[in-house]
Amino acid sequence: MVHSQTNFTDSISLENIIIEDNVETIDNCAFQDCQSLQSVIIGNNVKTIGDSAFENCTYIQSITIGSNVETIGDSAFKNCTSLQSITIGPNVRIIGDNAFQDCQSLQSVIIGNNVKTIGDSAFEDCESLQSVIIGNNVETIGDSAFKTCTSLQSITIGSNVETIGDNAFKNCLSLKSLIFGPIVRIIGNNAFENCSSLKNVIIGNSVQTINKYAFRNCTYLQSITFGPSVETIDNNAFQDCISLKSVTFGPIVRIIGNNAFENCSSLKNVIIGNSVQTINKYAFRNCTYLQSITFGPSVETIDDNAFQDCISLISVTFGFNVQRIGISVFSGCTSLQSITIGDSIEDIGSRAFENCTSLQSVIIGDCVQRIGSYAFKNCKSLKNIKFGDCVQIISSFAFENCISLCQIIFGPSIKTICDNAFIDAYAFKNCTNLKSVQIKDSVKTIDYGAFKNCRLLESIIIGNGVHTIGSFAFENCILLKHITFGVNLQKIGNFAFSNCSFLSCITIGPNIQTIGDNAFSNCKSLQTVNIKNTNLTIHSSVFHGCTSLQNILIGNINKSITNGHFN
Repeated sequence: MVHSQTNFTDSISLENIIIEDNVETIDNCAFQDCQSLQSVIIGNNVKTIGDSAFENCTYIQSITIGSNVETIGDSAFKNCTSLQSITIGPNVRIIGDNAFQDCQSLQSVIIGNNVKTIGDSAFEDCESLQSVIIGNNVETIGDSAFKTCTSLQSITIGSNVETIGDNAFKNCLSLKSLIFGPIVRIIGNNAFENCSSLKNVIIGNSVQTINKYAFRNCTYLQSITFGPSVETIDNNAFQDCISLKSVTFGPIVRIIGNNAFENCSSLKNVIIGNSVQTINKYAFRNCTYLQSITFGPSVETIDDNAFQDCISLISVTFGFNVQRIGISVFSGCTSLQSITIGDSIEDIGSRAFENCTSLQSVIIGDCVQRIGSYAFKNCKSLKNIKFGDCVQIISSFAFENCISLCQIIFGPSIKTICDNAFIDAYAFKNCTNLKSVQIKDSVKTIDYGAFKNCRLLESIIIGNGVHTIGSFAFENCILLKHITFGVNLQKIGNFAFSNCSFLSCITIGPNIQTIGDNAFSNCKSLQTVNIKNTNLTIHSSVFHGCTSLQNILIGNINKSITNGHFN
């Protein structure tokens, strides 16, 4: 038997070895660094080839492994750079970690039917390896097992493989075909990443999870069919698959992970399966050819940036259970023309539809409570908005620069359902085509700059629930002619109606307490002011530059009037 761990190590003249049948074990490092060794015949009684037994035997070209070998140890033939072929005997059960790593000339491998485990990095960087047949008893293909086998063209995965490890076939640039065995359950992280020649994938019936980056950057991949057991498509699983045209989801897929299909620029249509509950962040971002999306009935959350910059997206059909549209979900979808937001949706996130420059109409369902900041900013073609009954908050800059917006319709029930609604800062700023606004009684606050620079706005009806009009709220609404203030108005902020140069008369109700600096400054057509209060503070320059002002009727004033308000 060969037992010494250094028996022939560094024997630089050793060229050929025949290991007789009486030897059962080739010990660890037994022939390591025998750099002149060219051929090895291993006898039929050898059961174990130890760790690093032939490591760095760079001239070895052929190996015959005896029929009774059961274990090939870790790094056993690592860096045998001249080794061209190997047949792994019928009784081998374990191929150890790194066993054939960096065997750069190895072209073919037949893995016998008794092998159960292919160890981590077992064939990593075997850059000449072209074909692999994996026996039917293999249960686990280890992490990085065939990583960077750049010439590998085909794999047949045996019928008992359950786990394909992380990075198992990563960087197999020539891999064209892939057949999964019937009981594969797990496809590991990065398992087929950068397999740039892989064209079609059919996921086996037992696969439950496709892990992170599993098929990322498979740039030639055109179609995927998911088996009936897939539940999770994890983060970045198919990211950068730029040739992917179609995806068929299995019946029980529940989660589509972050960035799962990001940058799949050939993907045209997506039908989200009936069991999908969550579409996570960036899932389909920058799918520039995607034209339509249909959400299944179980989708509850469309998370942040999920469809951002899908510039060809024309239509979106929401399912019945979607509750939240996240931040920037459809931002930059420049072809999207109309949106109907279903009655199940409660929240529209910040920037959700920002820069959807072709969007013309929006119908907001009756359960939406909040429209986030910048949600529809720069939707320059948007003409009509119909708000549902439950809208409570229209946040800052929500409709800023919607220059075609000419009509806003608040839901008929908002006055009774939404007790604390408010219009936040700059919500409709620069909506230069907006002509009329009717604020419902449920609205309490019209915040800073809410309608600033709405230059075609002609009339405003402010509901009785409004108690505060913020600073700059209607500044530069130069065509504004008619304002009806609600009876409960208490405060008009600084510059609130400054430069409303067509405004000719105003009547302010009995509950007004404060009119801020320059609130009506430069309203050059203003002729008549009627303030029906009993307690009032009027700040500086309120009517500064109102050159047509002739009549002011003010009730009993118990608070101070600051100097200069009539300058």
